[in-house]
Amino acid sequence: MGVGVEMYKRPGLSTFLNRMARHYEICIFGMGEQHGIHEVCEALDPQQQMIAGRFGRESTLLKDGKYIKDLSYLNRPIKEIVYVDFDDDTVSFHKDNAIIIPKFEGDRDDRALIDLIPFLERKYFCF
Repeated sequence: MGVGVEMYKRPGLSTFLNRMARHYEICIFGMGEQHGIHEVCEALDPQQQMIAGRFGRESTLLKDGKYIKDLSYLNRPIKEIVYVDFDDDTVSFHKDNAIIIPKFEGDRDDRALIDLIPFLERKYFCF
């Protein structure tokens, strides 16, 4: 019996990670358990050259029955953190840092990450 995870990557994800790793410290802050987040990161970055931090649900706060990603947990100046997700409710403490893109529903023509690259590369030089 095989063991493993089948993962569907959003179009442009590899390019996005590669380009952003040149300018930013990339951390994956997921809602799953940390072990699962590590597996995903290993698949996305087997050489461990792009993803610097891996955080799961254990790194969230439970408030009013919802898990909240508290960006202060990253121990970085909040003003320098840019957060990309499809749900701004998970970062309710730091909405000004969030860039909300549409949820990936399997569309092979999705361009949300590719279209975000020029903006984030320009933003990097503004810090």
